[in-house]
Amino acid sequence: MDSLNASDRLRTIVDFLLHFPAREQLVVFLSSGVCPFGEVVGVCTGYLDNDGNINFEFSHGFNDLSHQKLKVHISADDPTAETLRSMKTKVMNLHTVFKQYPKVIAPAGIADYGTGVGFPTTSRRIYIFAFVDEIERFENMSEYFECLRSILTFWETLQESRSIKEVSKPKLLEAALTQRQERILELINNGKTNAMIAVHLGYSESLIRQETIIIYRKLGVDGRRELKRSVAS
Repeated sequence: MDSLNASDRLRTIVDFLLHFPAREQLVVFLSSGVCPFGEVVGVCTGYLDNDGNINFEFSHGFNDLSHQKLKVHISADDPTAETLRSMKTKVMNLHTVFKQYPKVIAPAGIADYGTGVGFPTTSRRIYIFAFVDEIERFENMSEYFECLRSILTFWETLQESRSIKEVSKPKLLEAALTQRQERILELINNGKTNAMIAVHLGYSESLIRQETIIIYRKLGVDGRRELKRSVAS
């Protein structure tokens, strides 16, 4: 166990991000550098695809890495899906995960860990941490995890912004709307706001906002006004 305190750890994470690492490198770094008590941590990150599946992309630090290939649907009765749906930080006792979520597909070896922490950084990206220490030890660590979330959110927002800019408009125009995007478009045409659509479909407003941006680009319009004009014509 090393002697870095929580604020020092956050500073080292910020310093590391300033070197523009790949996401896989970030996951490896967090595994050894994120735990407030200096323990090695199981870390993984997942991404919500257009079919509603959260795909776990990169993992490091777990005793068993077979869960790398797992995916879970956003609508599932699962802590990962619930965390991304609610867009809130979730801290849970991993020893009782099966009691809280009877249908959960728990990663192999997860029983070796005492506490799980998960939070979304964007409407599609989620980070999950598995700590050996018991949940009671993290009772006063909410500020630490919210600061960590803010740091990673800022970095992920920059990454997401870059990726969207790299997608050419002609390529988006050729892409068909997903089933969820078609439903959102239907509600937009019915005069629903993003907030109303989020409540109606059970997603976060930020997710709906991002989907509307993609819908407009796929349809070749600049916003709701131009969309209304195109529908009227």
